[in-house]
Amino acid sequence: MENITQLKYPQDFSLNQCTLITSLNTPFDFRPAVMKLTLFQDIYSPVMTGNIIVTDSSGFINNMSFNGNEFITIKLGKPGNLNQDIDKTFRIFKVSDRKQIKDQNEMYMLHFCSEELLLSEQYKISKSYKGKKISDIVSDILTTYLKVNVTKFDPSNISDYIEETQGMYNFIVPNFKPFEALNWLTTYAISNDPKTTGSPYLFYETNSGFNFKSLQSMVQVEPSQILNYAVQNLNLPNDDTVADMDYYTNHNVLSYEHVRNFDMLDSIMSGTFANKLVTVDPIDRIYNTTNFDYNQYIQTASILNSSGLLSNTQNRFLDTTNSTYDSVYKVMVTNTGQNKVSYIQTHQNDIKDINIEVSTPNRVSQISQLNTIKMKIIIPGNPTIDVGDVITFNFLEMNSDPTGRKNDRYYSGNYLVTAIRHKVDQEGGFLTLLEISKESMNNPYINPNNTIPAWNKIRSA
Repeated sequence: MENITQLKYPQDFSLNQCTLITSLNTPFDFRPAVMKLTLFQDIYSPVMTGNIIVTDSSGFINNMSFNGNEFITIKLGKPGNLNQDIDKTFRIFKVSDRKQIKDQNEMYMLHFCSEELLLSEQYKISKSYKGKKISDIVSDILTTYLKVNVTKFDPSNISDYIEETQGMYNFIVPNFKPFEALNWLTTYAISNDPKTTGSPYLFYETNSGFNFKSLQSMVQVEPSQILNYAVQNLNLPNDDTVADMDYYTNHNVLSYEHVRNFDMLDSIMSGTFANKLVTVDPIDRIYNTTNFDYNQYIQTASILNSSGLLSNTQNRFLDTTNSTYDSVYKVMVTNTGQNKVSYIQTHQNDIKDINIEVSTPNRVSQISQLNTIKMKIIIPGNPTIDVGDVITFNFLEMNSDPTGRKNDRYYSGNYLVTAIRHKVDQEGGFLTLLEISKESMNNPYINPNNTIPAWNKIRSA
């Protein structure tokens, strides 16, 4: 794969390194054999992954003794911007789609991932944590059980990777794999940031390393990029020569796709706007009900844009969507308040509340909220964007008068980057595909008049 040293077109790339380390212990420059390179990030995945399509006329698989224990170091970026390269080392774990294309040539795909994924599958954790913050337990798992390199997780700068959680917990990790344990801990974690509202945590990897952060903290961050899509030659620079390269490289969206606008049935079934949690205390022999009301939540929650997702529309029973709590009904065991029971105060006064009345109803809704509005956009390759970043995406509304078109009033705005695919090949150059999601609007939906006869009639039809 040819390496370009000077940026001429927005989709130019610089593959500064693609080095294989095999059991032969001799680093090998693999760039000439690479036909296509793809890198993946996902906010719901613990590690980065990728693959390379290889054209091979030298018998690399045999001569280099490929067996699934190889490493590959990749440095990918834009010409002239070495400090912005994606610079990662991965573990090759599989070869697929191997086929002969000529008498002396074959093609196959090498699959790779961060080595921590394989390590997590090889070991388990059985350990008791007493009086610990969840954020401290996460740090211990990364450093003790996975021994993550400081380039991916530096305990001396822990706040860059792990958002501090509130509360002290007594946990026993019951023979879980490391990533399984981390995923389990995300369901209990509550941020220590007073600006968050019972926000769910996610564990994921970016170019800078592993992250354990809450959704509410992510949406508070100012947008790192402003991306625009408009009809070609309309309100854009006069040409796309090198003089306008910065605009096209950093701000121009090549295409977009609406993956999901709204699905009210699914939102109701997933508890986005209303859900109910019944908690049972087997020690104190009492139960409590916690109702999640989206309209109450939105008054204090941090959101990406200025308006929520819901109008005040009533159904035929005169109930709004945010007040039908039985749409999602969960029953769970709790220990909240047990340390106030006189017997427990006498015999075991160090019991820590697990606070599922806060974490569970909010998590059910907030994960669903983020999936309410979802888009995919394609931009010229940009190695600086990570999942968890906030970007502003503006595109024009559909209108028969092109000169009078404005940004779409509902779907333009701030989005959270939830997945990334960097794709590099000789023909298409360097493209970055972003999956972006949001849980709010720039403008509120129109509220109907629930009392007018016509509206009452159609609701009862």
